[in-house]
Amino acid sequence: MIIGTAGHIDHGKTSLVKALTGVDADRLPEEKARGITIDLGFAYAPNARGETVGFVDVPGHEKFVHTMAAGATGIDHGLVVVAADDGIMPQTKEHLRILDLLGVPSISLAITKTDLVGLDRSEEVRRDLEAYIGATRFQSVKTYLVSTKTGSGVDVLKNDLFSLVDSVAEDQAEHFRLAIDRVFVVKGVGVAVTGAVIAGRVHVGDTLLLGIKQHPVKVRSIHAQNQPSQDAGVGTRCGIVISGVEYTDVERGDWLVAPELAFLTQRFDCEIDLPHDAERLIKDGEQLLLHHGTEHLLTRIIVLNAHEILPGQKAFVQCSFDKPLSICWQDRVVFRDSGARHTLAGGLVLDVDPPVRGRKKPERQEALTNLANSSLSTALLDALLKAPEPINLSHWA
Repeated sequence: MIIGTAGHIDHGKTSLVKALTGVDADRLPEEKARGITIDLGFAYAPNARGETVGFVDVPGHEKFVHTMAAGATGIDHGLVVVAADDGIMPQTKEHLRILDLLGVPSISLAITKTDLVGLDRSEEVRRDLEAYIGATRFQSVKTYLVSTKTGSGVDVLKNDLFSLVDSVAEDQAEHFRLAIDRVFVVKGVGVAVTGAVIAGRVHVGDTLLLGIKQHPVKVRSIHAQNQPSQDAGVGTRCGIVISGVEYTDVERGDWLVAPELAFLTQRFDCEIDLPHDAERLIKDGEQLLLHHGTEHLLTRIIVLNAHEILPGQKAFVQCSFDKPLSICWQDRVVFRDSGARHTLAGGLVLDVDPPVRGRKKPERQEALTNLANSSLSTALLDALLKAPEPINLSHWA
């Protein structure tokens, strides 16, 4: 299981992870010198049954929201951290929105620094936070009052978080996918990449495809949840040593996938959801920043069933971009404004090989509606029956 932190800068995310796991997730000298998290940090600890729980600690500064979104990819549970002296702050809200739009299944709330303000202020922040969460998809969630300085509340939070392992849903996707969030060289061994397993399973000796150039690479070794392993699957963070490429061939944002997922696309159709409290509307034809997996890039938005999308509305859009991407049906994406100031909307990918001609016709709207609401088998059958021209089954597979 993978738990990801979220919250405003200096609200105690890294200190709380250390209190829960005994591991300081800040690994960069600059992070230790400045006392703030700049890049993704990772920590692991066993639960009562000896199963390893992984934590992804994300930066809280507004300049690093793209890093936070990368860290939230593939997590099973969000731990939203709010300092009792500050209360709800801008990145509290933005991080919550990203967790919501990425479809993270569940969250817990931790109110930290309670030793600084006392019970009355801590309870006031609890009420404010629970009222705010009540208006989101997460609605009613469990809140913990904690202090990493005195240790108050930490054991209760730890026991509850570590018992969540049984709630992780079993993966249904067959083919392996990993969104790379870190790459480094293991001296004398080879290039290593890390990330959360999004789908499928990988084994030592497997041949996989790397990045948009689709370099064939071989899996030499695997560390799953910080332990040597012969394989790794969904619900684990893993490090994989690969052969067949140089360090300069790999970067954060690349995908490591099974050979069956060789298809790349420069456009897809999706259903976009603009929250009711979004900062502004989205116009047909504008450029937005697209976050997918651990990658982010500019995309052009073509609204298919409206001229604009207002806060609180959903719409079908076609996204087009210059760089080929590895994307699958029902992937979740996040859209931010092109200046990276606001998180605007989330999207559910519906078609990775969409038509350009006739994309705004009523029959196309009907097809997208079916793709958004159907099971896999129903969606494929409908596409086969109603497509105006032959479809490429390998893309759908």
